[in-house]
Amino acid sequence: LTFTGEMITAQEAERIGLVNKVVPADRLEDAVREMAEKIMSNSPDSVAAHKFLYNRGMAGTMEQGLRLETETPIKIRDTAERVTGFGKKD
Repeated sequence: LTFTGEMITAQEAERIGLVNKVVPADRLEDAVREMAEKIMSNSPDSVAAHKFLYNRGMAGTMEQGLRLETETPIKIRDTAERVTGFGKKD
């Protein structure tokens, strides 16, 4: 898109994965809050590990990023808590 200068709609940006979600302007704050709540409901250690890997991985090549993912020792301390609730139904 940067090379062609082509303009696309918000819906097309969502379809091709350029943006996560398209919402009307009057729903933006609610949509952001919902997304933040989904993220915060996950393991803090897991979220931190993903942020670390994404940020570090983007600084190099694909090969370096994949190596980083497989060779970085990451400690997820709340695994037992997450596994306990895995089979429960609400």
